[in-house]
Amino acid sequence: MGDWCILRMKGQSTLPVFRALAEAGYDVWTPIQIQSRRVPRSKSRVERPVPIMPTYVFARAARIRDLFEVSQTVGFSVFHHRDRVPLIADREIEGLRTAEERAKPRDRKRVFRVGERVRVPEGAFAGLEGIVEQSDGRHTLVCFGGRLSINVDSFLLRSSELGSGYPKREPLLQQLR
Repeated sequence: MGDWCILRMKGQSTLPVFRALAEAGYDVWTPIQIQSRRVPRSKSRVERPVPIMPTYVFARAARIRDLFEVSQTVGFSVFHHRDRVPLIADREIEGLRTAEERAKPRDRKRVFRVGERVRVPEGAFAGLEGIVEQSDGRHTLVCFGGRLSINVDSFLLRSSELGSGYPKREPLLQQLR
């Protein structure tokens, strides 16, 4: 899809900068986890999003000139080293996306459609993609390469259908408001 550049800001500004850039139409991403805290003097709990890597937001490098202009008014800077902006490929960010996925509570039951393309992001079969032959929610029979069918715990699989490889950010943006 393209390369990413790194934006740096104060730790407490990570989510507000992320939110502002996303609402302005920039393709930005930062790894986020939901943290649960107890309300003082109460037994109730409140969940709130927190950045896994405070101070860093990744933005698509296609609009890097616009980002330099916006950085003059919004509280961030485009990371550069020796007068060059290092660009990061999608595959290099995959490790951070996996860390973000691990931080989420897992659904023990997840039913996949027969014929759906799935991938294994971690473990012994990491990186393999296959087609679902059968799924009961707890286990999914996946055919890898047309000859090898393996029964995999459903919570270990991710959909690799176009547009569903990564979580959509819209619900998160609404939660941050």
